[in-house]
Amino acid sequence: MINRRKFIQGLATVGGTSLALTCTEQQALAAADIFFKSRRTDAYRARLFSIEQLTTLHKICFYLIPATDTPGAAETECHLFVDHYLTDCIEEQTQLKTKRLLHELEEGATARYGHPFIHLAPEQSVALLESLDTGIAPFNPDLQQDFRNLKFLVCLGYYTSFTGATRELAYQAIPGGFKGSVPLDQTGKAWGSLPRI
Repeated sequence: MINRRKFIQGLATVGGTSLALTCTEQQALAAADIFFKSRRTDAYRARLFSIEQLTTLHKICFYLIPATDTPGAAETECHLFVDHYLTDCIEEQTQLKTKRLLHELEEGATARYGHPFIHLAPEQSVALLESLDTGIAPFNPDLQQDFRNLKFLVCLGYYTSFTGATRELAYQAIPGGFKGSVPLDQTGKAWGSLPRI
């Protein structure tokens, strides 16, 4: 299983994928802000995914950014954020690709292990996600790219959540002066930012 630091280092390559789609950075952060503020008071109603697809997406989030000493992507409800973000910010073609990705993941799980993805053992789930991430059969390079886009959205949701920005990343409401080119091993954590809460 991939550790969180390697995952974050790989995010730089993922961030350059085709999911620079239609939202600007400001629009993306605004969508995240609206979602997480509304989650404090409202029950979320899925708009793009079925309950089964959300359950599959929840399990994917569980493995992409697992809980450690901080809650992971599943605990911060990144699967619901992905539904919100795709519906509000992304064109229909990409929405359909993401739904197809979840369908193909379920098909691959059933073909390889005889069970739906949500019922697989942890090692089977990880093996299947690694196959998807590398484009190994039964998956193809198109699905591999769609999975990278999904990982980007999960990371966007996680690191713009209150938990991701304040507990996983270091956070200061008013940071000190600028220090350029500081090695990560000297700072301990990367810095997150949140809109006023």
